[in-house]
Amino acid sequence: MKRELRYDEDRMVVGVLRVRMHLWAVDSLRRKKSLVKRIVNRIDQRFNAALGEVGDPEDARTLILGVTVVTTSEPDAHRRMEKILYELEGCSEAEIAHEEREVIHI
Repeated sequence: MKRELRYDEDRMVVGVLRVRMHLWAVDSLRRKKSLVKRIVNRIDQRFNAALGEVGDPEDARTLILGVTVVTTSEPDAHRRMEKILYELEGCSEAEIAHEEREVIHI
């Protein structure tokens, strides 16, 4: 039996963010792995977001992160993705080259 969704309590909004970063200060895969681990832990702890590397793990100069946030409103999803991007911009060993966003209503 399918239940009718009610706007306030059953709404789910998923924000999806894909960020390509150039790792200009990284010269080995070991150093990249260490940097990715620090970034993932910091974003996860501060923003309660799910994220991971979605690009080629063997490319030491490029990092592509996939990030998702789950909330109940589209403005909140956008706000949280902006805060995550701002945090990533503060990374001293990498710079954001490109980012893509999408908000999905479920």
